[in-house]
Amino acid sequence: MGIALCTTVLSAISIAIGGEWDFFLTSFCWMQGQILTKLWDVTGVSWVAASPWVLLPISTLMAIVLVLIFPRRRVHLTFHQLRAFASLGVCVAAFAVRDFVGPGSLFYWPFYTSWLAPWSFIAIGAIHDPGTGPASARPTTELVVLPLSVCAIVFSLAWPERLQLPLPVLAGFGVTVALLAVAAFARAAVLSRLFVATALVFLHGWLSAAPYYGRKMDRAEGFHAIDRGVRIIERYVTVDRPRFLLASPRKLGRYVEGLTSVYLHGFTIAADRFPSVTPKQAAEISSGLMVIVIAEDENAAAEFDNVFALYGFRGEVKGTERLDTGQGPLYMTFLEAKRLPGKPAS
Repeated sequence: MGIALCTTVLSAISIAIGGEWDFFLTSFCWMQGQILTKLWDVTGVSWVAASPWVLLPISTLMAIVLVLIFPRRRVHLTFHQLRAFASLGVCVAAFAVRDFVGPGSLFYWPFYTSWLAPWSFIAIGAIHDPGTGPASARPTTELVVLPLSVCAIVFSLAWPERLQLPLPVLAGFGVTVALLAVAAFARAAVLSRLFVATALVFLHGWLSAAPYYGRKMDRAEGFHAIDRGVRIIERYVTVDRPRFLLASPRKLGRYVEGLTSVYLHGFTIAADRFPSVTPKQAAEISSGLMVIVIAEDENAAAEFDNVFALYGFRGEVKGTERLDTGQGPLYMTFLEAKRLPGKPAS
């Protein structure tokens, strides 16, 4: 009843100011049509390179598998340990089913993968259960190891960029698995705990290299930068919504995210890993449409004709603008999509 009343009032206001009474149906129909689609899905495993937050849960699970396959001693795992391992395994399996069978993508986004963090730490604690884990450290050793580990982790949280190993995320995945596996098999409690702390320290460094956990833009400065970006776009785009082709996000990903959110992500972002474009993403481009390539590299839009020739389009450059931000420049290239003569769009 309340929803119906609100809808009626909003429709009356819309009519009173010259709008359409069913102004909300466009958004409603769009949402209804996206229920079973993978609008922001990513295919393959290349996304792992941009998602270091999956390192901890997946590496922990792999260390558990190694412990189960190659037991360190002839002792049986307790019921509580098995329950901790199974809890993490079930959660990861549920995520994997939704990602690779269902509408996904959970592992790709840090705010979803963070749900696995508590189960990961519980499983790590279960590996180090006194009954089957490494031999307990002496009290004097504990007094040294615990403060040292805490200080290292606090330092890595405060200044993560200083601890970034010069390794790609996939190599970091192997390093994390190795550290946690050594921690699981180490007989000395000191070594085991130091290896776990080292894995967490390196993880913080890799997270800081990702757009979501990198340097945070100043909110006031970010607002003004996005406002300037919108004013630039408004000079080129008048009636139809533009289509954005975004280069792979780096340190300025937050600015790009804020700028494109003004135009609604689902409606306007055609591809977010340009020049990599799938046929489904290319179908978002039509003749006469204004396409905006946003990248941190000045010449990123030069690949447009090479990429879209396969789909029967070329780009007529209408302008190139530089948007200065507090963390570096963004380049926006405005192209009007033109159909190639004699070649219909595929």
